[in-house]
Amino acid sequence: LDQAEAALKEATKAATVAAPEHLSFLVRVQLKNGKPDAARKTLAQLKQAAPNAWETTADEGRVLVAEGKKDDAAKLLTAAAEGADASRLAARDGPLFE
Repeated sequence: LDQAEAALKEATKAATVAAPEHLSFLVRVQLKNGKPDAARKTLAQLKQAAPNAWETTADEGRVLVAEGKKDDAAKLLTAAAEGADASRLAARDGPLFE
């Protein structure tokens, strides 16, 4: 995981604008690697790059859970699901169940 994190950090630094997919994956790697503070910082970048993406919301939920804020994560994901149109949610519901 350390090598994956280093490679993703390099990839997100090299680009003028980091790809949201790279940032999202980096958040997940950092969380798996026990680094919720680093994941929170990467999430801030992801929110700038893709503020309305479902993956951004799902990653924010993951960070909240890692920070011990499960109730906040549930509220965030529930609000996002209630606000999403049905076709978008049906196509992207996988992150809720990871």
